Amino acid sequence: MIDYRDLHPGQWEVAQSDARFRYLVCGRGWGKDYFAIFDTLQALSQDRARRGFYALYVGPSHEQVRKIAWERWKLAVPRKYLAKEPAEKRMELQFRWGPRLQLVGSDRVDSLRGPDIHHLVVTEHAFCRPELWTAIRPGLRTAADRALLITTPNGPNHAWDQWQMVQGDVDWARFSQPTWANPGHDRAGLEEARRTLSRTQFDQEYGAEFEALTGAIYADFSLQRNASQPQHLDPHADIWVGQDFNADLYSAVIAQPRNGGIAIIDEIVTRRTIYDHIEALKAWFDFRRIDWRRRVRVAIDSSGEYNQTTRGASSDAPLLRKAGFKTHADSQNPTVIARIHALQALMLSGTGDVRLWVDPRCKETIKCLLNQTWNQWHKPDKSKGLDHLPDALGYLAWALYPIKPKTFAVAN
Repeated sequence: MIDYRDLHPGQWEVAQSDARFRYLVCGRGWGKDYFAIFDTLQALSQDRARRGFYALYVGPSHEQVRKIAWERWKLAVPRKYLAKEPAEKRMELQFRWGPRLQLVGSDRVDSLRGPDIHHLVVTEHAFCRPELWTAIRPGLRTAADRALLITTPNGPNHAWDQWQMVQGDVDWARFSQPTWANPGHDRAGLEEARRTLSRTQFDQEYGAEFEALTGAIYADFSLQRNASQPQHLDPHADIWVGQDFNADLYSAVIAQPRNGGIAIIDEIVTRRTIYDHIEALKAWFDFRRIDWRRRVRVAIDSSGEYNQTTRGASSDAPLLRKAGFKTHADSQNPTVIARIHALQALMLSGTGDVRLWVDPRCKETIKCLLNQTWNQWHKPDKSKGLDHLPDALGYLAWALYPIKPKTFAVAN
């Protein structure tokens, strides 16, 4: 059984709050899963938690909740405290003194409307369905009904909106605690993350900072750090092209992997058809006597396999291959934010390492990286035409240096 004496000081601070609604933003490895279970068990042990008391525990998806949270709950609660065996299908625990706890995913939000909720815990709120809080808030009907929202930030999305909206509300208490607020955090894992992630992603996921991903998307891109020196083509090294497809505007960056990073040597923007763009790519390599059929690989978005931007033509990626270029794409696209993080990590890592170098003559690429922002819906702004070259570069960054999820040891 979870014991309050096992809480670290950061967890104890949140546990002591008597606010009706608490919003906890914390870094990975802070111990939020442990604390979510502790907080719910505390509510289930109160005097008012008798027959008819209903506690709800919500995670991003029903599948995730079943695979992770449900198994943890069954280990956390001794059978002697239960009136009957756990209900596997409904993911429900009935406690012998009367209260009931149910686990569910936010992807089943419609099923959460209606019932009275006496205690609510939402884990990874930033990864849950945006409409979740609106759907279940009416179920917290009385002043005694409480809620705890816990999350690691995930860019300026609905969780960020709510964090801003509840500031100063007397019913709410906000807590922001980085990973290192947990004295038992995995120090080696934290330092590995600092080395491999961008500064903004590290500040977001481990420093628990929503603000790290507001304003300019590529805020760490610097002319002095990233675009002050000419980048020369090495005729003997691998050559890559990052390619973005869009009707009447085809954008490419020509690059080489270098010293664990990427050197951007040139850019090609074609404002006609995919056929004109292919010819422009061929001409660039032919002029430098490079056998593009053998030596060049083109990183694309996987949707390019199906995207047809020229009327009556085949899809764009097959046309590239028909012309003789080799293409590279994952079977499934990473999320937009994951691709942006991969590119940001090259611009400036959490430890200050720079692994992206852009030739100063790539003026369009530089302009886009300096000026592209988030729109009001917290998506990359596409209204100004600044998204195509960063997208092309992002496909290349993900192809060469993808940031895959890693699991670090976590102490409570």
